[in-house]
This record gives sequence, C-alpha cells and structure tokens, in this order.
Amino acid sequence: MNTAHWDTWDDEKLPETVQIKIDSEGNGEASFTVPCDWENKHNKDKEGQPRHFYLKEKESGEEFPRAYYVKNPNKTDEENKKNSRRMEALMLKVTDNQTLDEATEKNSAVVLGEELPPPEKKTLEEGACPECGKKHVDIGKPEHWVTQKPGLCWHACEKILMNYGLPNGSGGKGDINYSNAIQVTEEVNGKLETKKAKEGIEYLDKQLDIGNPILVGIDHTIGLKRNEKTTDHFVVIVGRGCNKGKVFYTFYEVGTRHKHKGTSNLNKFKLNKDNTLKGSPIYSPNKKYTVSQVRKNK
Repeated sequence: MNTAHWDTWDDEKLPETVQIKIDSEGNGEASFTVPCDWENKHNKDKEGQPRHFYLKEKESGEEFPRAYYVKNPNKTDEENKKNSRRMEALMLKVTDNQTLDEATEKNSAVVLGEELPPPEKKTLEEGACPECGKKHVDIGKPEHWVTQKPGLCWHACEKILMNYGLPNGSGGKGDINYSNAIQVTEEVNGKLETKKAKEGIEYLDKQLDIGNPILVGIDHTIGLKRNEKTTDHFVVIVGRGCNKGKVFYTFYEVGTRHKHKGTSNLNKFKLNKDNTLKGSPIYSPNKKYTVSQVRKNK
C-alpha cells in the first residue's frame, strides 16, 4: 500500500488534510471531517438527508466522479446533532489520469465544491436486468444454423436469416455504396477507427427486442482489403445478455462445420465503452473479432 496526502478545501477556504492509502491501481478510501462552517452553510432545511457533492482537482479543475456522504451510522441521531464537527465518510477515486507513482508523489489538492442534486434514478423497462439496464434476449435456434462453404460466409449467414423467416434482402449490402449497412468500424492507415458504433448498437437492440437475428460483418485481420476493405467475415447475432453488468451479444459462427461450436452461447461480443463490439469464436478462441458492419433487415 502507498499513501497519498491530499489537501481538501471547502468553498469557505477552510483546509482539511486527508491521508489516503492507495492500492496498485491508484484507488483509495478515507474518512475526514467536514468543516463546520461549510456544513452549516449547506445544511439548511436538509437535516437528515444524504448529501451529494463533486470534487475538483485543484490544478486542472477536473471533476472526479460524483460522491456522497451521510451521517455517521455508528452514532444516534441525537449524538450526530450534538456533534458539530461530525465525521463523514466520502468515497472518491484519487486519480483517473495519473500513474501510481505520479499519484503518490504529486502534491495535488481537491476542492469540496457546491452541492449537486442527487443522481436521477433511471426507471427500468419491465423485464430489464437491474445490473445492465437491458433486457436479456436469446433468440438462438440451432436448427436454423448452417455452416459455410469455402469463401461463402455471407451466403451462409443470409441462409440463417431466411431460416428465421426474414424477408429476402435482409443482411445484404444494398448497393455498391453499402446503403443497407451501418459502418461500425473502418480500417484507416492500418488501424481500426470507430465510426457509427452507437447507431449500430441501437439497431441491434431494436431488432433483438422484436425477435430478429442480425447479420454483421467483422474485421479479424488488418489489411485483407475484402468487401468494403474492412470486413473479412460475417456472423449472425442472436442474443444479448450481461455478466455482472457488462453487456455482451451472442452470435452464430458459420466458419466451423461443428454445429455445437457454431451455435455455442460462448460465441460472444463484449460491448465496450465506445460502443464497439469485440470477441472470439469458441471454435478458434485465438481469433480476435471486431464488428465492422451491421447489415439491416428488410
């Protein structure tokens, strides 16, 4: 464990020194006393209510994640009222843009700022998972899966869509300009760049919610220059779930002749913060897939 010393200043310019133990990732936790003058100024008509605040790094002015404090749970309400300088617990991330050594050595400060309103409670859609906020969907039907012939992965995926009863033209590129495709990522100068990733996720979610599988293109090797010079292969997305709140999408892999591997629930794309999807097929876990296109249904 390392220790970082942070000076806290309230908006009345009253200092408090906080010693925070930080772990190998630079995260830490500490309790400190809220200055009495600051407490009195912000406590009017709010006795007994949880209080929400933000913290700013003094030099850069960068805001840290929203934090809150409540009354000391080990004391009675009467004891808390009598103690004008009561201890309050505050959880914060010490730094989110410095390495451990920099976080330890830098004599930074935070500003205890103006009170923020409590975070809004999002109303979950009926049936939505409380951890990820999305409904879990599994429309997989192994009897609809087919394996591809050499070089014909798109045709096999199109056949799966037809087996589900989707109209002719679903999963196609539309025209030479790929008017029926949402370009999620694109190869540019030897690297993948994010394009319409959010739009792609929104379309996937809408189609899954009404029970439709979706044909998607993937990039697995930079520089192959196939299709629109990014997409190297095609698969079909058939589900959405989460693992401890982290969303993933399951897919049917047509690049194997083994049905149990092609339809395995372990064929997953993990949803990243930038709305890109990355994963690997269970039949070849060393392959690294990134969704490049979402092909629309008709």
